[in-house]
Amino acid sequence: MRRKRVRLAIECSPMERRYMKMLAASEDKTLNEFILESVRMRLRKCPRSHTPNAETVKVLQDVEKGEGLIEFDSIEAFFKSLKK
Repeated sequence: MRRKRVRLAIECSPMERRYMKMLAASEDKTLNEFILESVRMRLRKCPRSHTPNAETVKVLQDVEKGEGLIEFDSIEAFFKSLKK
């Protein structure tokens, strides 16, 4: 079974992009492979668990389906709702 893939955009300077591409090429990897591997290495070293519990999994699934979302007209309205 193939996992669903999503696109991620990263904003950086042209020089930072060039540097990342050079580092990836030096390891004979695509930029995508290089960045994903770098993130995975950091996750392996992190002492915290990165496995979501059942409640978190349900919330993430609901959000992906657009369920249970609350919309606000402004940032002020959002912060006001937090005070209730």
